[in-house]
Amino acid sequence: MKIVACVVNWNSGDLIKKCLENLASQALGEIFVIDNASRDESPRIAEELGFKVIRNPKNAGYAAAANQAMQYAKSADADFIAIVNPDVTLSSNAIKLLAQALTEDPKAAVASPLAMSEKTGLVESAWYEFNYRHLIVTPHGTNDNPENYAGTINVPAIPGVAWMFKLSAFKQIGNLNEDFFLYHEDMEWCYRARLSGYHVLLVSKAQAHHAGFSNDPTRELVKSYFLGRNSVLFAKRWLKGYTKFKFWSFSAISVPIYLIEGLKDKKTLVTLKGMSDGIKGEISEEMKRFLDI
Repeated sequence: MKIVACVVNWNSGDLIKKCLENLASQALGEIFVIDNASRDESPRIAEELGFKVIRNPKNAGYAAAANQAMQYAKSADADFIAIVNPDVTLSSNAIKLLAQALTEDPKAAVASPLAMSEKTGLVESAWYEFNYRHLIVTPHGTNDNPENYAGTINVPAIPGVAWMFKLSAFKQIGNLNEDFFLYHEDMEWCYRARLSGYHVLLVSKAQAHHAGFSNDPTRELVKSYFLGRNSVLFAKRWLKGYTKFKFWSFSAISVPIYLIEGLKDKKTLVTLKGMSDGIKGEISEEMKRFLDI
């Protein structure tokens, strides 16, 4: 059984050093980085640590880089691949526990550790529940004590801060949706996996400690924009009948609420802009400039 790991990187600064050193302590056959045309020193830091870095000439987005990682893993005859954000460190034996869970469940396609805030030590999101409202999903377990979780649980969808794929299942389900660029590609892929009869697992004995970029207000705006935009893309592609009605009803109701909240919090206005661009199937020029698309 061969397990590889990939860090999808874009301007992560010194965080990537801690992430890669943590992965090097896990049971892995190979660790590599796919860099989406970073402007900072993070790809050089990774190379100086001795890791293979595949440098993309432009920012292709998280989903495209993850699909690229899958192809590399297949060429390396891997059975499993963990894709980890550069602001994440894993608990000891996390890789082993994820691979074990995927091996023991023949219908499992993907597994995630319990995502926890590095700052607070509390759960960020154990998994996603589909509510089909204006942002499609609700995170389950936010600010819970991690001790409340035990064992391996078959869940609707998992956050993609750190997840391990069974490559044979990934081949059957298909690539992450590159139209999403970043954010919500995780829940959309899990949705398709479950439609195909596969299981999505939370392995709560494994933990992912997530530093995040909460001190960067611009990145927070990017997140708000793409959550709004990609929720609309998901709805247009997958929702029918009652779920479609529910999504668009809640979206319509949210507009005046977001406009009022936008007087105090710019993120709500950016979310609305993302939803509008999702209807049009485009990405705003402002986002393109910031992300070097």
